[in-house]
Amino acid sequence: MTTPAICLPVDAPLASYEQQADALLSGHQRGEAEALESLRNNLSQFRGPVITWKPLPISDEEIRSTPVTLEDVRLAIARQYSFRDWAALETLIAECARTDSPVRHFEFAADAIIGGNTASLGEILSAHSELVHARSTRMTWQNPPLHAATLLHYLSANGVENHRQRSPANADVIARQLLDAGAEVDALASMYGGEYTTLSMLVQRLARR
Repeated sequence: MTTPAICLPVDAPLASYEQQADALLSGHQRGEAEALESLRNNLSQFRGPVITWKPLPISDEEIRSTPVTLEDVRLAIARQYSFRDWAALETLIAECARTDSPVRHFEFAADAIIGGNTASLGEILSAHSELVHARSTRMTWQNPPLHAATLLHYLSANGVENHRQRSPANADVIARQLLDAGAEVDALASMYGGEYTTLSMLVQRLARR
């Protein structure tokens, strides 16, 4: 699954995602390679009926000649951010717009982790210490839809949202920061149809290299 060329911040307004959807629709109409690749990877009509994660062997021209609606491109944009659908994206955006929302605090903490921003993470955890035990509420199009990852799971760069599957250079420092704050090493999250700890997901990712 491709990720957006420009990943919007978690507190971006819905209008910004709508602009990305409009751009994707225009890109399809113009036959832009990047837009066609996004549709190939994110729309069900271009993916296999049995192995649903695998795109069908169809040409760019076939994708360009297939009618695509605004609803289609909104779904594709939502899936680029690993959301189940546009409605799931809207739900999280509404939560992140509330400055007192625990969901917003969790999302900012997750971004601080993958960005290796120890200062921001420290500020968030200092103000909201309960976050080390909190779970992601994102409804994804993965199996199962709710992975319920802890903040520590984001360090594995595996099983969470695709655009967040990257490890910071100072991952060891971030890990110590989370553990010192009380993160549970053996906490399980629902990923790839099973239940996994951060370490098991990290080992799985490294084994694929």
